[in-house]
Amino acid sequence: MTCTWDTGSPTYLDTKYTVHVKSLQTGQEQLYLTSRHISISTNTLRGGKTYSVWVQAANALGVQESEHLQLNLDDIVIPALPVITGAEDRNTSVPTTVIHWRIQTSMDGVFCEMRHKATTRTSWNGGECEVVLVHYLHLVVCKPFCSLRFYEKLRKLLTLDG
Repeated sequence: MTCTWDTGSPTYLDTKYTVHVKSLQTGQEQLYLTSRHISISTNTLRGGKTYSVWVQAANALGVQESEHLQLNLDDIVIPALPVITGAEDRNTSVPTTVIHWRIQTSMDGVFCEMRHKATTRTSWNGGECEVVLVHYLHLVVCKPFCSLRFYEKLRKLLTLDG
């Protein structure tokens, strides 16, 4: 995540900025010293999903704090797509290819839509699979040495309370 802020009017004083990131689940606080903006890898935030973030400016005139901003990582983080790690052909009565992939997200309730098609076809085959459970895709390919295209998309399962 990238944090930026308005530094206000120039003071011509040496000003130090500290970005505070505090987990609202654990109370753990991380500090980042910076000049005008900072990019923080969400992988370094290990205190849950909800955080309070604020900036503190300090110079010879004193210390000032911005308003605290609450954020939920699920609202700002885009999960990484699975990476295809291999393929194997199985010599069965119906030729089958198994595509293996590595999941790169640990977010709960994330689903993958994996589709495939022969490059010479216009229609796609495939559908939805839960990423946290499935690490492979069985393809039934009737034509040997057929060139395939893959399409994958992640989405978060939304639940409504009520």
